[in-house]
Amino acid sequence: MPEPSDQPAKPVDHRDRGVYIWWGVGLGVLGILGLACWLLLAPFLRVKAAVDRLAREDVKPKINPHYDAPAAVNDLGGIEPALRQVTFYMHLPGRIAPNRWLAVRILDACGAKAFPHLVGALRADDSNVRTEAACALSKYGVRAVPALVRALGDPEPSVVVYSALSLGRIGPDAKAAVPMLEKATTDPRKDMTGSWPLFDERGTVRWAAAEALKEIRGEEPPK
Repeated sequence: MPEPSDQPAKPVDHRDRGVYIWWGVGLGVLGILGLACWLLLAPFLRVKAAVDRLAREDVKPKINPHYDAPAAVNDLGGIEPALRQVTFYMHLPGRIAPNRWLAVRILDACGAKAFPHLVGALRADDSNVRTEAACALSKYGVRAVPALVRALGDPEPSVVVYSALSLGRIGPDAKAAVPMLEKATTDPRKDMTGSWPLFDERGTVRWAAAEALKEIRGEEPPK
C-alpha cells in the first residue's frame, strides 16, 4: 500500500475552467449564427433556382417546356411558403437577387393572397419588377385600381404603359382612373422594353391611355 505523500495537493486552476466555459459559449454562438445563416440562405437558394429555371424557359422555351410559375410555387412548398420566400427574395438588392421580375410571376401564381405583395412590388427600385406587377394586377379588378392609378405617375414609360393597359382590362370599374388617363393621352414616351414595332404608335403612353379609356368607357373599337 503506497505511503501518503507529504507534498501538498496541487491547487485547482480556475482559469482553465474559465477557458473551457468560454470555448463552449463561443461554439454555441457559432452554431446559432450558422443556423440563422442557413435559415436565411436556404430560402434564397430555393427561389433563385426557381427564378433561374424560369429565366431559361423565358429565353429558350424548349429547355423546360413544362416549367412555369405554378410549377415554381410547388417547388417552393406551396402557396404560403412560396409567398414568404419570394417576398424575402424580392427585398434583396438586385445584384444579389437577379431576375426579380420573374419572382413577380411566382407571386402572381400564388393567387389572391399575393395581392398586397404585388401592390408592394409597384414600389420596387427595379422598373422591370414594377412593370411585371402592373401586368399582374389587372386580374384583381376594382381592388387594384388605386395602386394602378398611382403607377400612372411612374417615371418609367413601361410601367405607365402596362398600368394603363391593366386599367383598360379592368373596364368600367376603373372609372376612377379616367382623369389620369386623359392626362396621359398627351404623353409621347414609349415603352422600349416590349416588342412593339419601332416606328409604330403602339407602345407609347398616349396609345395605351387611349386604349384604356375606350375599354373603361365601353366604346366600340373602330371597324
